[in-house]
Amino acid sequence: MNTTRELAEKVAQRITDYSFSVAVVATRDYAPHIDQTAMGNALYCYVVPLGRSSPPPDEDKNVMGSLSRTKKLRYFDVDVLVTQRTDTATLATVDPLVDLMDEIRELFEAAPLDGLAGRQVRCVAIEPVVVDPEDYQRGQFTSLLRLTFRVVS
Repeated sequence: MNTTRELAEKVAQRITDYSFSVAVVATRDYAPHIDQTAMGNALYCYVVPLGRSSPPPDEDKNVMGSLSRTKKLRYFDVDVLVTQRTDTATLATVDPLVDLMDEIRELFEAAPLDGLAGRQVRCVAIEPVVVDPEDYQRGQFTSLLRLTFRVVS
């Protein structure tokens, strides 16, 4: 079983299937290429599997002690990148995108992934809301959400 790919596929599917305040279709990709000149005003959402990671800093140290000897505990990171070019960078155009990132975060904090027993989001971090101030001034919104999954198998 390829846990990294499987998690990313489930994340992309959950985002695409969910009804957000802004319509979203998520695409799984290993290295998304974003051509800002050709993207128009479309919203892009990429799900990038990063692979194994370390436990989040706030992880309960008693989790390992509660596992049987036959169970393994691992952590995997998956990034969700949302980007959109707008005509102007105003609160009216950017606020709905910031709200969308919060909605995606809340979706994964609320429940484990369907069909993947033992896989649970342990940490969600929105890495900068706007990646580059110069891009923002040109009307380019980009935000990254990192999901860390705890996998017991």
